[in-house]
Parts: sequence; structure tokens; C-alpha cells
Amino acid sequence: MNLSIQLAIGIVVSILIVVIVGKYSERKQKQLLDLAFKGRESLTTEQFYQRFFENQGIPFDVVEGVKNIFSEELAIDFSRLHDDDDFSKNIRFIWDLDSMADVEIVLALEKKFSIRIDDDEAANIRTFRDLVHFVNDKTKRSE
Repeated sequence: MNLSIQLAIGIVVSILIVVIVGKYSERKQKQLLDLAFKGRESLTTEQFYQRFFENQGIPFDVVEGVKNIFSEELAIDFSRLHDDDDFSKNIRFIWDLDSMADVEIVLALEKKFSIRIDDDEAANIRTFRDLVHFVNDKTKRSE
């Protein structure tokens, strides 16, 4: 076999490996999401806001912005998310899917809301509700 054929075969095999690993990762991600959100209905962002935050004095744009950042940065459907989902418990797997996700999310939150999030502050945020309240409080202070 000449070198160009060997190179072409190597490229094809590499592409197949990447595709297979990608499909496995997608399937694993879906299984983890289904397990974490088992039995929950999908909610639009408006329904999510009405159910969990409307009566707490949190503006819709804060809830929408935080939720959208998670969906965009992690490329995950968070339509079955609840406000009490815990980053250290039932949705901990999101950090395993992307080792830089926490940094990317913090940077996106800081940019979107023009706030600063210190490491110590971030370490105290356990649930999605905690995060929304934290961002809301920070945006109020920066006004």
C-alpha cells in the first residue's frame, strides 16, 4: 500500500472514532438528563418563571438569562429543570460532561449581567434557585 492510501485510511478511521465517541457522549448525556429529570414535564421559560420565581420579585429577564446561559454553554435541554435542582447532587453530571463548563458559565453570567462572581461566592451556590437569587442580588447592587 502506498503512503497516500495509508494516510486516507488513517483519516477515515480517525473520523469514525470521533463520530462514535460523539454519539456515545450524546446518548450518555441524554440518559443522565432523563434520570435527573425523570417524570417531569417540559416547561417553557415563561412557565418555569411563573412556577418558580414570579412571586419572589425576581425579574423575568434574570431568570431567562441565567437559564439560557446554561442551555447555550452546555448545549443541553433544560426544559425540565426545577428551581431546587442541585449542582452538587442531581445535576452534578453537567460538570462531568464539560470540565470547563463552570468557568464558561461564570464568564457568561458576568458578561451578560455586568457582574463579578468571586470563587468564594460561586462555591456557596448549590441550587439553580440560589444562582438566580445571587445574580438578581448582584444586579441590584450594581445599579
